[in-house]
Amino acid sequence: MASPDLYVDIWKMAVELVVDAVVSGTSTSYVLKRELFEDAGNRPSGFGFSKTTFVDGKHTACPNSAVARDLVKAMESSSDFKSACKGKIIVLRMSNKFEFSIEVQGKSTTNTVSPMESKIEQERRTDVSEIDKEGMMDFIKKNFKPFYPLSSADDVLPARAGNYVFLLKEKVQLPIDKVCNQPAIRTIEIEGLAYQLIYTGIAGDNLRKRILKQHLYGNNAGRSTFRKSIGSLMGLKKMARDKVENSKTKFCETDEAKLTEWMQNNLVVLSFANENCEELENKMIAVLNPPLNLDKNKNTENRDFRKELSLLRRKRTL
Repeated sequence: MASPDLYVDIWKMAVELVVDAVVSGTSTSYVLKRELFEDAGNRPSGFGFSKTTFVDGKHTACPNSAVARDLVKAMESSSDFKSACKGKIIVLRMSNKFEFSIEVQGKSTTNTVSPMESKIEQERRTDVSEIDKEGMMDFIKKNFKPFYPLSSADDVLPARAGNYVFLLKEKVQLPIDKVCNQPAIRTIEIEGLAYQLIYTGIAGDNLRKRILKQHLYGNNAGRSTFRKSIGSLMGLKKMARDKVENSKTKFCETDEAKLTEWMQNNLVVLSFANENCEELENKMIAVLNPPLNLDKNKNTENRDFRKELSLLRRKRTL
């Protein structure tokens, strides 16, 4: 068995994969490359473990396995992991065929809520069933708060679950010279200025982390559908995101920096903390048809543009 120090890159990658899954609120699995462990000097057949459970970022059950114990140590020493997993139950498994599975089970029973907090939570639940197409823009103006990447303080964005919208600044256009079909884009007036609404999304746990760490400053388009779409339209070249056998891609470091600079200079974000974010997102996509929302978007308008963008996103090199 190799020294745990030889696995430092593996543990770091595992922490990133888990944090990514927890922030997005999605259980998932990855097939790791066999060569990772062979290079570290370990016998690949002895790497699996049955189940390791974390509650509020601390493990409560761990198999009698050196690999599992080292993984637990890496997770609990990561501030990002602890923060993302607060109030949640996470179950990790590793098979001897190198399938690393991440199960996000939701809120832990140890997370107590006061009566006042319960009242606030109830008030944050938003009934969107009665919002029609004409009223959606007014709803956004009334409830969503703007964040300006070059000037706003980070804490303008709530550290709570909720919805967000990305807007193009006035006189800014999407870099669409790579596609033949020009998208139709809705315009919304915020604080006296007209912006184009290009994407809406949700954060299942923390809007601030989702928007700042994965979209605006993430430098990893493999963890942001929105970044991937804009970078693909810009013609940036893609590379593998992980040391894992999957289709995840990102852009090279230089191009990720170019993408970050473009986004910070040309975009405004609106956010709204609420507990009914998925239903609201579905309604916003159906009503507003943001051109960069590919998933869940059944609108016939912009369909050809979305098809072209999907093809660009799948290409490794542009």
